Amino acid sequence: MSIAITGALCQCQFGTMCAVNVLPITNVFISKKLCVRMPDAKALVNIPSFGMCTSPGNPSVVKIPPGIVVPTVCVPNITNTNWETKKNNVKICGQSVCTDGDTCMCSYGGVISIIMPGQFTVV
Repeated sequence: MSIAITGALCQCQFGTMCAVNVLPITNVFISKKLCVRMPDAKALVNIPSFGMCTSPGNPSVVKIPPGIVVPTVCVPNITNTNWETKKNNVKICGQSVCTDGDTCMCSYGGVISIIMPGQFTVV
């Protein structure tokens, strides 16, 4: 298990680049780094832009037939207020924290995943 910390790498399936998770709003530390908590799922606060958006569900993306997509600037539009976890609820100092593989959804259809959490040794 790897805990997501400041500098965790995130990816959206419709983004053109990976992005570093922006500063978590927390006071929970592991190895002198701030942990990303489940509520740290705010667009452009904790979750940055992924470059350009290619989602067919984004009304700003231009679709030119047949099937050619002209991307637009990515501005994540997060639908849930918390990260979703596929693992057991991991807590540090009584607060639920994110781990590798946790996800949240963009309203344009993208799944945003923590792909490199930054913390690889649980102490």
